[in-house]
Amino acid sequence: MHPIADLVLTFVVSLLCENGQKLNESFQYMQLWPNTTVTSQIILTLAQEASNALAQIKTPQQALDDANREIEQLQIQAGY
Repeated sequence: MHPIADLVLTFVVSLLCENGQKLNESFQYMQLWPNTTVTSQIILTLAQEASNALAQIKTPQQALDDANREIEQLQIQAGY
């Protein structure tokens, strides 16, 4: 999995989990989003795919795989 997608997924899962507050508190001292020209598109892609998984439109694995492919394409197009 792409490192950015993995970090964001961890954050999203922490918000959804019962113990998410503790993990969320540990993130308050970190910059969670990369400072890139495609950060907003990355966040949107992850949100869309998380929504697809939660709505059971896609399996969680398929949503992650699709997000990973899209994020890789965004980064390639941006020259990263």
